[in-house]
Amino acid sequence: MSSESTKNLSLLWLRKKYFEKYIHLDNTQTEKIWTGKMQNIIFEWIGNRVEIVSSNLPAIFVEIWAIIYAFILVANKVPNWKYFVGFLWLFMIAGALMWIWLGVLKSTRKKSKEIALDLTRRDVKIIMSKFEILQNNKLEEEMNKQSILVKKLIRLWQRGNTTKLLWQTWSSAIIDGIQLMIYIVIGIGIITGNYTFAYMILLLQLINTVSTYIWNIRRYLKEYYKAIVHIEKLRDTFNSISTMQDSANKKKFIYKNGDILVQKISFAYHKNNIFQNFSLDITGWTKTAFVGESWGGKTTLIKLLAGYIKPDKWDIQIDGQKLSQIKLTDYYKHIGYLTQDPSVFDGTIHENLIYALDSEPAREVVEKVIQDAKCEFIREFEHGLETEIWERWVRLSGGQKQRLAIAKIMLKNPNIILLDEPTSALDSFNEELINIALHNLFKGKTVFVVAHRLQTVKQADRILLFEQGKLIEDGTHNQLVKLNGQYKKMLDLQSWF
Repeated sequence: MSSESTKNLSLLWLRKKYFEKYIHLDNTQTEKIWTGKMQNIIFEWIGNRVEIVSSNLPAIFVEIWAIIYAFILVANKVPNWKYFVGFLWLFMIAGALMWIWLGVLKSTRKKSKEIALDLTRRDVKIIMSKFEILQNNKLEEEMNKQSILVKKLIRLWQRGNTTKLLWQTWSSAIIDGIQLMIYIVIGIGIITGNYTFAYMILLLQLINTVSTYIWNIRRYLKEYYKAIVHIEKLRDTFNSISTMQDSANKKKFIYKNGDILVQKISFAYHKNNIFQNFSLDITGWTKTAFVGESWGGKTTLIKLLAGYIKPDKWDIQIDGQKLSQIKLTDYYKHIGYLTQDPSVFDGTIHENLIYALDSEPAREVVEKVIQDAKCEFIREFEHGLETEIWERWVRLSGGQKQRLAIAKIMLKNPNIILLDEPTSALDSFNEELINIALHNLFKGKTVFVVAHRLQTVKQADRILLFEQGKLIEDGTHNQLVKLNGQYKKMLDLQSWF
């Protein structure tokens, strides 16, 4: 097998290994890491790990064996073991000096990598915020921030180069001095008749050969430490985040009717308390709407119910089964979760629709869902279901993307449905049609809907109004209107428009 084939197999194995690790990291903690930063860490690590395994380490291994072989030759030829010990000390000192220098270099590179990651984050920010930057003339401000980071990076590089020059000078001087002493000892031995010129040439050749091997190792180790910064960043990131506990000793989730009990949970996000001793009891096969101000905890509660994140304190029960004690992979088969940013990826429309399914649905089932989800726009594309969506959904409008995500849930037909602003990107006409389709989907299921448009949740069995992580109003639409509280005020404001 060629080295290129070995490299590619290593790359494939590492990608599989670490993407599997990433998928099973605790979502509560991964949500606190910028996605672009995580992507940079993973890809930089994989590439550098492959380079180390396929190139650097084998090369270092060969050089070390060459040095060992040279030492064996010297041991057989040197008549006095003291000379051999002196010869050994030469390379031990050289190795120690090299190790110290590489350690200093590693520290500098680690700091440089942190700055480089921050620069990458700011680069992405500029690319993603093009229109805001144009509108507010923010480019100079952003470039000034980058200039500060670049200057820090230059200072670190200068410091690293100065350190490298100093260590190279001192280590070379010490090694050359020791070599000179060996030459003097051998020269005296020739004068006194203890050594021959042939022996001197052999010994000097061995010294030069081993010196070459050592400096080769230095060069490979330099590349190793250059790459290890990325590797340690990934290792530190992964070690700082616990994995989702979905082990074999956890119980299989058994769906009954979707009753949900939230028991005095507490949850803080980025050190901000969202819920404290919060409780809620939901009867299965009902539609519950979460409404209220932004940052009130609605989306967080949806994520907690989905098992995507976990509470800091106490637990949530689904049909009498604690989320912390069941296999989440079993639970996920029974839920459909539509986020504020629907999960539509770069691929064909057909691939997007069936991605969450265990098996390929019948053609007529897909066609029926396309109709119910008001996704007839698919037929307008030349290749229909095989149309490539492309990166960042450039072929789809916000409303089309949202309708496609709703179609995915309809195809999965789960028992528990969690919708976070399911119609926010739809016009009034399509919103009404989608609500009719969703109403048919909701029959016999436990449904949670986060909505800011109160008109869309009037038919809910129960409406919960949140404010700063607290439930301040609870009832049906008519009950809350009669209460004449915060819900009624919000409804009047929206009706006025």
